[in-house]
Amino acid sequence: MTGDKSLFVDPNLTTATEKFITFGDNNKGKVIGLGKIAISKDKTIDDVLLVQSLGFNLMSVGKLCDLGMMVLFSKIKCIVFMATDNSFVFEGNRKGDLYIVDFSKGPSVRTCLLAKATEGWLWHRRLGHAGMRNLQTLVKKNHLRGIPDVKFDKDRLCAACEAGKLAKKHHSSKTVMTTTRPLEILHMDLFGPQNYASFGGSHYGLVIVDDFS
Repeated sequence: MTGDKSLFVDPNLTTATEKFITFGDNNKGKVIGLGKIAISKDKTIDDVLLVQSLGFNLMSVGKLCDLGMMVLFSKIKCIVFMATDNSFVFEGNRKGDLYIVDFSKGPSVRTCLLAKATEGWLWHRRLGHAGMRNLQTLVKKNHLRGIPDVKFDKDRLCAACEAGKLAKKHHSSKTVMTTTRPLEILHMDLFGPQNYASFGGSHYGLVIVDDFS
């Protein structure tokens, strides 16, 4: 399951039988749809759930095994090999009850498990979501070291950049309670400076909303 819709091969998702996903802390995530994600040129993972506001991409070990991979677990890490030739694919380090995989390191970044992510878009993310035109200029003038001859084409929209440029967006009402007690999740917004100071002489304001309310 993932929370990033741009990873799917086809943006037109099918309806999933599950309506909500319950996490380990009893919070719920709304299932938006079901689709397919490509992890290499000739391999895809089917039946991937798109879950609203999911901050991590959760990978099924069973799906990896169906793709001909072998997963070995230990107390501190997990290692994934190709079952055919025992070639190394990637590894993850254990953190609590999860095995975390950092795809920004290692030789398998461009060949495995980054769906629909060309080299240009990978460098776009690594360099703080810099504009494609600016990146192309920096590479031509040799202002960046360590970047190969990459073509920066803006063939689609970056979901993170698009969300970051929204000046105003409607906050839809919640249909499912995701918190169990007050002060569990707080939404905070700092704004200012304002043209007119408050009675106390402040030009900034801090808004705090309890998710439980």
